[in-house]
Amino acid sequence: MNIFRLPVGWQYLVNNKLGGTLDSGNFGRYDQLVKGCLNTGAYCMLDVCHRSVNLCKETANLIPGP
Repeated sequence: MNIFRLPVGWQYLVNNKLGGTLDSGNFGRYDQLVKGCLNTGAYCMLDVCHRSVNLCKETANLIPGP
């Protein structure tokens, strides 16, 4: 069984615009990568994460607390 992990930062997908929509260019490049992986017949694990400390801090301020 072949499994590929395809990591991508959320900030890349939204072109570093917190609260913005998906950037069509960056998302399109990631989509091509995913399609290429799937075309091999392998399993493809999408790993979307927040790795920017600043983005995480700003996002935390947008989420209402208890």
